[in-house]
Amino acid sequence: DDFYKGEGPAVGFTDHAKTIPVMVGTVFGEFAMAPLPFNKEQIPEAELDAILDNRFQGRGKELKAVFAEAYPGKNPADLLTLDTIFRGPTREFVRALAAAGGSVYSYLFALEFPYQNQKTAWHCSDIPFVFHNTELVPVANIPGVSDRLEEQIFGAVMAFARTGKPEYEGLPQWPASREDDEATMIFDRVCEVRHNHDDRLLKLHAEASPKFDLAAMMAKMGDEIQH
Repeated sequence: DDFYKGEGPAVGFTDHAKTIPVMVGTVFGEFAMAPLPFNKEQIPEAELDAILDNRFQGRGKELKAVFAEAYPGKNPADLLTLDTIFRGPTREFVRALAAAGGSVYSYLFALEFPYQNQKTAWHCSDIPFVFHNTELVPVANIPGVSDRLEEQIFGAVMAFARTGKPEYEGLPQWPASREDDEATMIFDRVCEVRHNHDDRLLKLHAEASPKFDLAAMMAKMGDEIQH
């Protein structure tokens, strides 16, 4: 009806919406719900290159180079589970709200789990960290890592709820994003803020990727889907 005009990036933000701080983000491998069929730490580079070329229409090596700039230290095999379905629109929202004068804080949950060949963060895998109850989720427990990251994420969320700013002493300084500068907090084994870190990667990934079909993917995976 006439009450809802559409999403902010498309139709603009109301004056009231611009006064409400926003903390918004995604996980690294949103649709990484199936087990990786190989050990990414042991697969020969030539074999992985062939897999990436097949997946990305012959542009695997090009994507590898850009991926290494966006996510230094990550295994190039993680390109196979990298989310762009949610990440792209989230980035557009962040920049549109910042351009409109809103206060918006961007994050990306990028933890790798010691599970199913070092699984990248999948849909909802950040929730135990946000709610400070990783002890209830065995796969989320990583000695020397998960307890610290849980405190950092929970601390930022609680600070944001209280003040509208995710300022937590256990994290690097996390500024609000600007229209031309998305300051994204990367929640990982080592947390850091990176600026416009995946602009080139998202553009190239979109050009090289086949059309995403969630229904076909879920039908193919069947009982292997993890949520």
